[in-house]
Amino acid sequence: MAQGKRKEIYKYKCFIDAIKFNTIKDLEADKTLSRNSIIKKYSLAGEITSRFKWSRNENDTPDRPLLTHFNLNATAYKKDEWVEIPQYYVEIAKQIIEANYKAKTNDILNKIIIKLEGKEEREIMENIKNVMIDAGNFEIKVMSGEKFINFSSKTFVGEMRNENKFEWIKYAGQKTFFETSNGNYNHSYEKVDKTNISQIIYAIDKLLNPTDEIYTVNLGYMLPISQLERGNELVERFEGQEFEYDTKEGTKIVKINRLIVIPEGFATANYILATEPLKMKGRVIFFDCGSRTINACEFTNGKLTNNDTMIYGTFGNLYEPIQKKYPSKSIEVIAEDLKNEWIDIPKEIGKTFTQGLLNEFTSFQKLWKEYHTVFVSGGVADFFNTYEYMYEMLPDNVEVLNDAGKTNVIGAYKILEEEINSMMEMV
Repeated sequence: MAQGKRKEIYKYKCFIDAIKFNTIKDLEADKTLSRNSIIKKYSLAGEITSRFKWSRNENDTPDRPLLTHFNLNATAYKKDEWVEIPQYYVEIAKQIIEANYKAKTNDILNKIIIKLEGKEEREIMENIKNVMIDAGNFEIKVMSGEKFINFSSKTFVGEMRNENKFEWIKYAGQKTFFETSNGNYNHSYEKVDKTNISQIIYAIDKLLNPTDEIYTVNLGYMLPISQLERGNELVERFEGQEFEYDTKEGTKIVKINRLIVIPEGFATANYILATEPLKMKGRVIFFDCGSRTINACEFTNGKLTNNDTMIYGTFGNLYEPIQKKYPSKSIEVIAEDLKNEWIDIPKEIGKTFTQGLLNEFTSFQKLWKEYHTVFVSGGVADFFNTYEYMYEMLPDNVEVLNDAGKTNVIGAYKILEEEINSMMEMV
């Protein structure tokens, strides 16, 4: 299908909720419900009340009009601008919705496109890229297929000279620059609250470098175990939505087909399960140690038996003490200097940090030192691989993963693929 046709469907997409309303209004159980009650009960877009005119019922009288259904001939695309909806869009959508009026708008849009393109639904789904994002406090990691990239989570909003020498996107009228020295980090603990749409769009665009004006992805997004209950907020914010943005190459639209929330910590366990399953035998614990948190998962013969998040990490427990020795440097600069090995972790601070880490392990599982294997991953693992005196403080049953910052993303990507493949089997 031509890109213009796809854009046209997205322009009219609110008509799907209007058709849902009309279909639901004819159900025996909902005939007596008010307009607002139906919209609330079935989570329909409230904007349909202002974007569609009411149909006149055949039983209308001049003194008592029975306006019970929406007129689907036209929609208010922009203020005071009514545009006609092609009848074949309405007919296709009606067939789909009457068969399943609870179907998600995103699924209905996909089915309309499939019918218009004359393709099988499975064929369409197979061509959608899966993208996994781990949005850390200091670094963003992105993966799709065999392709993996990482870049600084620092962003700058505003104007810069020679702007096309830098990486940027413009979304919702705001231009955001990436990987510049004058940017800022967002160190908020709550990942759901600090989720940056521009940053996610840039991560997808940078990884895939799409040539199509409109393209679709399934998105995986990692959250700390303690924040998983808020994962639905991200699903509601992204799934089924399309985001139009500008780059140096021109205007593009990325559509998020599915958003799968994946728990940190468990992702690394999934990596080991896929690559070295024998290591999952017996009692095993994974500690994914990052800049703010430790995400812990305990397994017995491959079965998850406990999980939790502890508030402890490099940001407050390692970088801040080091910063006192370099008062002119920000914590962000300290982190960059350590990563590039331009400065060292003072032995006294490194030992104190490691002992604090071990204490957190004990707070999760008192007997962790007696378990068959304890895996340590995340950014902290890199320090254990670099500083021998820190590594020597670890018990013999601890295995520090190599390339630990990448293993959790690989494991999470495998989970994303499994979830999407499971959905495809239902098609």
